[in-house]
Amino acid sequence: LTVFLIGYLSVDQPPIVYISIISAIVFVTITVLFLRNINIAIPVLIILLPIQYLILEILTSKYNLAVVTPFDIFTVSAIICLFIYKSTAKDRTIILKEKTGPGYLSLLLFALVAFGILSVMWSPNIIHGLSFCIRLILNYLIYLLLVVLLKNQGDVLRAIKTLIFTTVMTAATMIVSILPIDLLNIKKTYFLTKYLSLRFFFETYQLRASSIMETHMAVTFLTFGVLFSMGLLSQSKGKKEKILLSLIIIFLILSALYTKARGPIASMLVAILFLIFAMKNFRTYFFRNLYLFALCFTFLFGIFITTSSYLTAIIKPYLPTAYYEGEHSFSDRLEYWETAYNALKNSDAYIQGLGAGGATYYLYPVLHTHNICLSIFFDLGLIGLVLFFILISISMTKLFLTIRSLKEGFTKAMLLSTFGCILAIGLASLVDYNYNFYLLWFIMGLGTAIYRYAASIPKESLSNTMSIN
Repeated sequence: LTVFLIGYLSVDQPPIVYISIISAIVFVTITVLFLRNINIAIPVLIILLPIQYLILEILTSKYNLAVVTPFDIFTVSAIICLFIYKSTAKDRTIILKEKTGPGYLSLLLFALVAFGILSVMWSPNIIHGLSFCIRLILNYLIYLLLVVLLKNQGDVLRAIKTLIFTTVMTAATMIVSILPIDLLNIKKTYFLTKYLSLRFFFETYQLRASSIMETHMAVTFLTFGVLFSMGLLSQSKGKKEKILLSLIIIFLILSALYTKARGPIASMLVAILFLIFAMKNFRTYFFRNLYLFALCFTFLFGIFITTSSYLTAIIKPYLPTAYYEGEHSFSDRLEYWETAYNALKNSDAYIQGLGAGGATYYLYPVLHTHNICLSIFFDLGLIGLVLFFILISISMTKLFLTIRSLKEGFTKAMLLSTFGCILAIGLASLVDYNYNFYLLWFIMGLGTAIYRYAASIPKESLSNTMSIN
């Protein structure tokens, strides 16, 4: 039927017809696979996680553009399939009725999201606010999918291995982006309607590695791969496993250096040092491992400096005269925060905030507030900020107490890796991102799923390890 349909429409049809047909086929196929085995939804979504430069752009107003990625589409698809799957599976366990983590924490998180959605009522621009709320809902769905579908150690391990594989593929595209290769320098835009377009771009000849997602996000994503690889490395027994994981860590760190994103790279290094100290298998030979890491990083930094200078000399003649290489400075961020705060003060909205997306509306064309805590305060006021700090305080306390009570093993290593990821995002978020940062919601969901698994198994089994083969 597909071949017939494409053949029938091949006469005098624009390229967008083929794009639409192929997209529909892929979407239906993935949906069928989700219905056949809902457990593959998480690996598929993790693989789609970094694909942020294949986007459907919707012009919602003169100055507002809503963006939809494949990850967003398949998140909704997975939620629908999960609902259908469990509604028709009368003889199976209804996992939707299981706890999605500590009850009061889920309630606090839901309250924060619900207040964010409610705040669209006083947002300075209703269209922008609705767009921001839809993104917030999608992020919450990511969290729910991870918490509901990752039920045991096998599911968690599969998700982590998929995550590491995806970060390696992302790192490979980052290396390609700094090379002078014309063939892979792709910029395509297809206008479906006046207000709807499909856009894909992957740029080479870059002075700062950019991959298929924004540079700072890419480094944070690679940080996840590094930290979970370290977690698996601490539990691996075979020599081949250790060599493979060590090479992955080295490759991810080197790829991150080519982004020249100072904040996220510094956060990654702090999180690595935290794991070297926190994981017993690394801490046993702490000074030796610290020395090896310092030596390895110095070597990688030397490779980066040497090759970066060489590539810059080759690429610069092809760049526009007004090309800007640097990052926004801290003074720029102070200016953003002052602008958002003045809008908050002028609106006298300290209690309830400016509303969903309010700060980014006043900061246009700057994409976000460059600080997660301040973005909550500006948008959701003191109410949202108090809810957020209560949520974070209780979550970190529960996570710390659980890690402390566990014996050394797979579960403890994965929780420590999760804590390292949260630490890295927390440090980077001091000068970047906002509360609608989807990787933050992803790691919250993954961490909650691992926590649920740790709380569900007998204490005498907590020290058991699993082979990563």
